[in-house]
Amino acid sequence: MEETVQFLYKGKLYQCEAYIDYTEFPCFVFIILSDKGLVKDFGDEITIKTDLENLLPRKDDYPELVELRKAIFNAVKYTRRFLQIKQEALLLKRNA
Repeated sequence: MEETVQFLYKGKLYQCEAYIDYTEFPCFVFIILSDKGLVKDFGDEITIKTDLENLLPRKDDYPELVELRKAIFNAVKYTRRFLQIKQEALLLKRNA
């Protein structure tokens, strides 16, 4: 499910589209960037790996990309859809 998310990065407000894939664990959040400056610096798609609590490291990490991922994740983790997925995962974990 797609979610439009606003996030703060280097003191500026941006918007992106977030797709949360929780079919496997850890989960992935696929981000589509639309700002021309961010696209120029990072490409139009960013992938965030998460355990639904924290941002997890990726092989392609470098400081600026990690900073962008953190900024986006900090916004995504408070969306209604993300919180719903997190709740479902916790219930599944308890019942396992």
